Amino acid sequence: MSGNLFQTDAAHFATDVLAESEQHPVLVDFWAQWCGPCLALVPLLERLALDLEGRLTVVKVDVDREPELATRYAVRALPTLKLFRRGAVVDEVVGMQSPGALRALVDRHLDKPADAIYAAARSLLASGDAAGAATLLKEAVEAEPGNWLLRIELGNALLEANDVAEAERVVRELPANVAEDPPSRVLRARVEFARAVEDAPSPAALEERVKVNPDDLEARYLLASHAVLDGNPEPGLEQLLEIMRRSRAFRDDLGRRSLVSAFEIIGNDSDLAKRYRARMAGLLY
Repeated sequence: MSGNLFQTDAAHFATDVLAESEQHPVLVDFWAQWCGPCLALVPLLERLALDLEGRLTVVKVDVDREPELATRYAVRALPTLKLFRRGAVVDEVVGMQSPGALRALVDRHLDKPADAIYAAARSLLASGDAAGAATLLKEAVEAEPGNWLLRIELGNALLEANDVAEAERVVRELPANVAEDPPSRVLRARVEFARAVEDAPSPAALEERVKVNPDDLEARYLLASHAVLDGNPEPGLEQLLEIMRRSRAFRDDLGRRSLVSAFEIIGNDSDLAKRYRARMAGLLY
């Protein structure tokens, strides 16, 4: 057997499986010599171990020789395949498997090429380097072009870096089956408010405009957009409610539509959203 496909026993299980699974997934094949499907599975496991060398270890346990291990892991039929990650069983299948089914079982738990980049980008975002995070996330998207959550993270990082046009492009390129998922809706709402304030006056200047003219609904909308994006949404929600009170016709009911977008950002199930949704409903009916 190869270096990443070998037999183990109870004495070495902690090292060969549990400790090894801290580095990458370990697939354990519980088998027996008298089990026909177990023997048929051997070449498939050898191929899998070879294809994923360095990313996956395949370990075989003969249940006749190691009944204690079979009992410990509740093996009741053969072959049983259990996938270990960070010392615990994270997935399993029983019976003969096709090559595609084996690969699907393992792929769900393999470290992806973009994982390290993603972690580094989150660290940069936390430290305030949004531009650096966006650059790293672009690399991650190139490595995994079909990972739409990565694209959404890129869009959020671009917004933090004040690159609204690129964030908007990310939103436009999301496929229809992803565009209505909650993370996509949040990004779209953030882009909407960011586009509004891109060239807008400062909050202080907008407050002065509202003080001089309480019917300056554009200033109220821009104030609300600033507040929602700045993480202080309640004053913004108040401004949007006030727009609704003063004119439902303003920019095709912009106050109500923007409240709905703001609820996406602050969380539709949050107490704040529930409270303001009730107040919004009071203005509608």
